Amino acid sequence: MDKRIKQLEKDLTLHKTLAEIKTILWTKIGQPITDQWQSIQTIHDHIELIGIAQFETQKARALLANNPEQANRLIHFLNAHTRDQLTALDI
Repeated sequence: MDKRIKQLEKDLTLHKTLAEIKTILWTKIGQPITDQWQSIQTIHDHIELIGIAQFETQKARALLANNPEQANRLIHFLNAHTRDQLTALDI
């Protein structure tokens, strides 16, 4: 009987309930971050790709300074392709 009373007293202190509430709250707080993580990774990849494209564009401009028409075609080519496509071409 004393054991049952102690268990009931422990249940009344709400330790278990508070722990469950904390778990639910942290899950609810973390879920939007988890849902957006793919978008965050995509944005990071795009920023990296933009940096690579800018570097390659500047490199092409330096190499083709005396031939602006060819430089413009090369810049257009670099801007029109994805990182994977450029990597496949060893660019």
